[in-house]
Amino acid sequence: MLVSGVFVDKVKPKMNVFFKPFVDSLKAISLKGGVTWTHPQYQTVVTSKIACPIICADAPAKAIILNAKCFSHRFGCDICEQKAVKVCVDPGNFARSAESSKKKKKKQTDNQRKTTLRRFVFQDSPANLRADLRMRLQGQLAEPRGKSRKGIVGKTVVADLPFLDLGVCLCAEYMHTVLLGAVKYFLDIILFVRVPWFIGKHIPEIDAFIKSIKYFKASELRALLLFFSLPAFKDFLSPIYLQHWMLLVASIYILLKENISSSDLNTAEAMLRSFVRDIGKLYHNKFYTYNIHNLFHLPLLVSRWGPLWATSAFDFETFNGFITSHVHGTKHLDKELLNNIKIIQSLTVLERSLPEVARSKGVNGIQVGSVVDAELLFSETMFLQQEGIDNFVLYERIKTEFDIFTSRLYDSRRKKANSFVQFNVNQFGEILHFVKVHSGDILCLISVFKTKHIDIFYLEDSLYQLRHILPVEYSNTLALVPVSSIVTKVIKAGNYLCLRPNHYEVNL
Repeated sequence: MLVSGVFVDKVKPKMNVFFKPFVDSLKAISLKGGVTWTHPQYQTVVTSKIACPIICADAPAKAIILNAKCFSHRFGCDICEQKAVKVCVDPGNFARSAESSKKKKKKQTDNQRKTTLRRFVFQDSPANLRADLRMRLQGQLAEPRGKSRKGIVGKTVVADLPFLDLGVCLCAEYMHTVLLGAVKYFLDIILFVRVPWFIGKHIPEIDAFIKSIKYFKASELRALLLFFSLPAFKDFLSPIYLQHWMLLVASIYILLKENISSSDLNTAEAMLRSFVRDIGKLYHNKFYTYNIHNLFHLPLLVSRWGPLWATSAFDFETFNGFITSHVHGTKHLDKELLNNIKIIQSLTVLERSLPEVARSKGVNGIQVGSVVDAELLFSETMFLQQEGIDNFVLYERIKTEFDIFTSRLYDSRRKKANSFVQFNVNQFGEILHFVKVHSGDILCLISVFKTKHIDIFYLEDSLYQLRHILPVEYSNTLALVPVSSIVTKVIKAGNYLCLRPNHYEVNL
């Protein structure tokens, strides 16, 4: 990533001022026809042109970048022009944590507690989408009068960026909208609001299930939404509410896939439309927040800019943490940060200029850990003998070109869960040991799972099956396969195995 600007203060900058040097630089480069440089390896002259068609930011940042009202405004949606309506809200029963409710010192009267908030209530006929020319005109009209037009406060300097269309420049950014927004909000509703859908009384049992999962592969909210929520809630949440939650799980999983077809996009759009529409029927109109409303726009944004993982803020947030960790002083923070970034970037360039050091790639590109002195079970020993293997060495961990796999023994000692895999075409199991045979080849001894298709989650209205959450049980079958037969790692959630939607989100 390239750092082009740093702002150090307790408040956010005026974006039109902060972005102006950046915008002016790109405009100048664009007018010159691009940047001409010489390829260091092939010594060919290349002219690179620069385009800035997309903006990835959370909701508050989007508003100040576009010089628009915040998401709580009556025209706070940055994708469409739907007008939020005032809905009566009872803060006494509003979604909140149990801890905050305990801190409440005195009981308020009904009249004191009632208030209204703006909500983007579902409409059968969607509002007009925002368009570039209309937004520019709204900014020109709003700025002199000091009064916003459809949420636009004034002109924005980013409108001058090369190839940027104000109407379509915003991406989905599901980290904040879906995970920290809608998912976290609904978990509060389900677990802490004492109404028909309330399952808070089962928290000890649900918590026991969650604790049985040894290791979360990514942030808790993402993992809980995609993999753990349905197995955890299926015995406690009423069927109608479980079916409703299933719509969100299935649709977000589809939009996170590596390859999304037109049919997939239409399916996800129908699911999210039903999910958002039924919130008013099953819960209350007061739950139609900005983030819930934006779920409706996700398929459109995916059709514009690709899968959700491609425009996620996870990488940016990680990089933010990286650069802030390089600030150690209390004065001249901007200079210290920029100097440290220059040093890091220089080290990267220096590393690339050094000759490659020959590294041991192990056997057929597979690196192995230390030898394990472990006793095999009688059934495992007999199975290996039946396969004609008498002389072998055991390992508990291997590293391939793309991933790291561990055995059950390794996981049990280090509280990991990298031993569950999909292998061959459509088989699943747990790696018991890595076996190096006399020929030098490394094989995987796997305990094969049996899939119980009758217990698979499905949507009753459309009969759509959530095939990424597979109910399984252990069998007495063992398999011995080469490492190359392993397709991918899977996630164990109780009696279910969960398939990852993509391989690009490294912590998933």
